[in-house]
Amino acid sequence: MSTLFTLYSGFLCERADTVLLCLVERVLEQRLAQRGRRDEPVVTLFQLWNYLESNGINDVESHIIALAEEVDLVQNLLSRDQDVITETLHLPSECSLKREGLKTIAKLLTDPREKVLASASSVLRILAGQHKQREQALLNCLEMLEDDEVDTRVCGCKALACLKATESIEQLMYLCENDNNDVQEAAMQTLLELGDEGKTALRRLGMSQDIIPDSPLPDSWPDRPSTSAYEHQSNTAY
Repeated sequence: MSTLFTLYSGFLCERADTVLLCLVERVLEQRLAQRGRRDEPVVTLFQLWNYLESNGINDVESHIIALAEEVDLVQNLLSRDQDVITETLHLPSECSLKREGLKTIAKLLTDPREKVLASASSVLRILAGQHKQREQALLNCLEMLEDDEVDTRVCGCKALACLKATESIEQLMYLCENDNNDVQEAAMQTLLELGDEGKTALRRLGMSQDIIPDSPLPDSWPDRPSTSAYEHQSNTAY
């Protein structure tokens, strides 16, 4: 942390502690409490190299700049000021639409403020038409379905609807059968929005018979893959 601060605090300015802590959390794959540098975590060269290599990062400074944009996006979206949120979502930079940035946008899909909800939905629907960014968003939303927080799982379902993620149908079916009422309702609504494939899945579950028109069912349904299985398929596609 001391080395990173010495090297990069100059252009990060007052954001240095927050951005570099975020970087270290990702390297270590764990959440860390805000703390002074006297209690800073230790990162080995092996851990740092593994993080850079696994994420295809060739330029650490460029990566930190992109991470700073993501941190700025998240902090603005956590504002209580509706105008700050909607302005941030108007033209978010591509660099900011990563992991925590995407998850924070998804969590606005249950916001009671109509303008905030519309802005968050719009960003995700635009991503649905951008192949590479959609793949990253899809992985993040699938991870949300496995979160311990009910609201996060609900938002993950809603975000998958915005992304038109028919790839997530099996995960959504699982939630319809095994999660609590709020998540089941969100998963069912998402399936309804995923066209004929989603409606076919609901009929297999015996749900919503009154609102889903009849159509032939597939002879069999494949085993439900995990998020990691989808991630492996996505990576090999590139």
